[in-house]
Amino acid sequence: MSIELVHVDDQSCTLIERAMGSKITSEVTLQASKSKIVETMKTLLSDADKQDTEDGNVRAARRRDELWLTVGIANVPLKWTNVFPIVLEA
Repeated sequence: MSIELVHVDDQSCTLIERAMGSKITSEVTLQASKSKIVETMKTLLSDADKQDTEDGNVRAARRRDELWLTVGIANVPLKWTNVFPIVLEA
């Protein structure tokens, strides 16, 4: 399974989960730009002591096995193995 964050426009992006290569198993539209979400994740990851960070309607929180991403009312848990490729790709 892989997760990718796809730019839609300046105000939204889509989080896509794929199983076995190209088959989309779920898709969530987030009401924030891809760059804003990635920057919020980078801010959290750049400080090992920081447990959460917020930028407007985007919040990232560190958990033991995953990163909790909150955008508006959407809450998305992302496993660490999926977070790093998203951040490094940007």
